[in-house]
Amino acid sequence: MDSTNVGLTLAQLYPGRIATGAMLLPGSLGEQQRRRRAAFLTAGFGADHTVAMTGHLPFAPHGRRRAGFPFDPGEGPYAEARDVLLADYAAQSKRVLFTGLGGDEAMKLRSAERARLGITARSPLRQREGVPAFLGPRGRNLLSYRFEGAAPLGPTLWSILDSFSALYPQHMRHGIWPINPFAAPEVVRLAESLPAEWRLGKHLL
Repeated sequence: MDSTNVGLTLAQLYPGRIATGAMLLPGSLGEQQRRRRAAFLTAGFGADHTVAMTGHLPFAPHGRRRAGFPFDPGEGPYAEARDVLLADYAAQSKRVLFTGLGGDEAMKLRSAERARLGITARSPLRQREGVPAFLGPRGRNLLSYRFEGAAPLGPTLWSILDSFSALYPQHMRHGIWPINPFAAPEVVRLAESLPAEWRLGKHLL
């Protein structure tokens, strides 16, 4: 939803000048991707770049990870397929990539808003007495000190910056500069000022 909003906005502003791309998953998920793409590609996009994930799996027998070449695990399981897609963009003289990264954070609800709307947050981590279950005794003892000396949170949240550091060196190796409108501090601050009901379930997007 996030990337599609950004892409459609650009395609409507600059008809025919904005390309799009995707890493296509196999099976029913891939079919859903193809149906969505067919729908939004009628909205003024230029070229469409796609790569099939099954041809570029992370631990394929002849892949760089199995061959023992250095790789950054932070780039995630799509790194090989993303490399192919980015190389295709670069070969077509694409130099800027717009993404929807930061849309989740821009639309998030504050704790007080969640409580008012009766929404309970559930941690994806298994907890033991309110502490992540994977921590040993030393980690459990240190948990209360985890925010000591930490820098204050900026408008662009750490989760966005973490994603930037993991993904964007790969883009830059291909000469492609990523731009993330939803991560701009002005957009984050604007979204925070809007009613919670507009952000609930990404209703605004």
